[in-house]
Amino acid sequence: MRLDRSSGVPLHVQIRERIRLGIAQGTWAVGDTLPSEEDLCARLGVSRGTVRQALGRLTQEGLLVRHRHKGTIVARGVESQGLIFVSPYRAIQAAGMQPRVAVLARALRPTPRRVAAAWNSRGRSARVRLSPAVYFDRVFSANGE
Repeated sequence: MRLDRSSGVPLHVQIRERIRLGIAQGTWAVGDTLPSEEDLCARLGVSRGTVRQALGRLTQEGLLVRHRHKGTIVARGVESQGLIFVSPYRAIQAAGMQPRVAVLARALRPTPRRVAAAWNSRGRSARVRLSPAVYFDRVFSANGE
């Protein structure tokens, strides 16, 4: 796991999303134990508080379970259907900053087949057809930057 220290996304958010991605991609399966806090701190070059913040949030979400002397265990899988979405807006909020979104462009295009299949496979009441879908070009800012 490499962290981008110049991205503006807080390190604990990057760690949290990398762990979530690892679970979604099968790096860790349900029942697997994650590396220890000490190991993650050493690998990532961050403080224990940063790692704890990331693991704590994933525990609150029910993705992980933490046991003293046993470690951090994957409690459930990420239901991604091949799609992984990390919200920049929520990442900015989680960092305690004020998010803002500017829409640069909007267009109707056909819905990608895998998006429609993922949506329809989750038992939604409205079935998604292959077209149209709304695409946005957006710019996110945090605290006006």
